[in-house]
Amino acid sequence: MKRLLNFIIVLLTIFICFILQSSVFARLSVSGIRPNLMLTVSVAFGFLMGEKKGLFIGLVCGLLCDIMFSPLMGIEGAILAFTGYLSGKFSRLLYAEDLVFPVFLVCMSDLVYGFLNFILLFMMRNRLFFREFLIHIMLPEMVYTGIVAIPLIGLIWLIYDKFMRIRHARSATDLSDSVFRRT
Repeated sequence: MKRLLNFIIVLLTIFICFILQSSVFARLSVSGIRPNLMLTVSVAFGFLMGEKKGLFIGLVCGLLCDIMFSPLMGIEGAILAFTGYLSGKFSRLLYAEDLVFPVFLVCMSDLVYGFLNFILLFMMRNRLFFREFLIHIMLPEMVYTGIVAIPLIGLIWLIYDKFMRIRHARSATDLSDSVFRRT
């Protein structure tokens, strides 16, 4: 039952962020740049839940974007699955205590996302204008995504803490009392 609830919560989060990205933030675009909420969701859930779930969530987010926006099927899915998997690798190394590292991870993932999009969509068609693409598209999107990622990651953490985190039956004081009772 708990797994089904987690699955529904993750899907609702993905669909709400997708609707926000495709409607609200499409109207709030600055010079045609809008934040990548699907990337933020993939990185945040990958960082919180681990690499396998991050891979799956990234794949779902990417395929949803592929179906709606992408000229080629599978590019967004592969890139977001890769970023979800890599952010899940960091969940083993670091604790989710503050927002600094996850926001930094979102920003760096957005740069990698933009670079891979440039290679797959433009460079393969012999359109070599990387400097302009970096200055006018990649960096502003990274900044805009990083700014929007701060409250979104905070909200995802609240949802994760409230509904999805595994709670231990005993607290730390109960464990210390049981240790002292044995001796």
